[in-house]
Amino acid sequence: MSFQIAVYNYQVFLIFRGPDVRDSFLECFHDPLKGAGIVAFLDRKEIEYGERIDDKIVEAIKCSYICVLVFSKDFASSPTCLMEVALMVEFDKTILPIFYDVEPFIVSLPGDK
Repeated sequence: MSFQIAVYNYQVFLIFRGPDVRDSFLECFHDPLKGAGIVAFLDRKEIEYGERIDDKIVEAIKCSYICVLVFSKDFASSPTCLMEVALMVEFDKTILPIFYDVEPFIVSLPGDK
């Protein structure tokens, strides 16, 4: 009988659309997590200059316990954000949404009305 034990490098993977929340909400959210001893993946703190971003993101999603999506007005306009959401679904991750400065029904794909 064989089984796999999940190994998590991160307790939380944070996904967000950079310009919308990076210098406002995100710091107020990430810093208290860190202060509480929760290890959260935050791209600008985890990816070094010159490092392959795609590989690091895929590995971080795989090795995260939960994923927190910070939906904002321009979230769905980012192909990278949409790819990350697809990976979370593919890897069967628990996804916790946060709607930042937007109502849930506002977040839609470009061109949707």
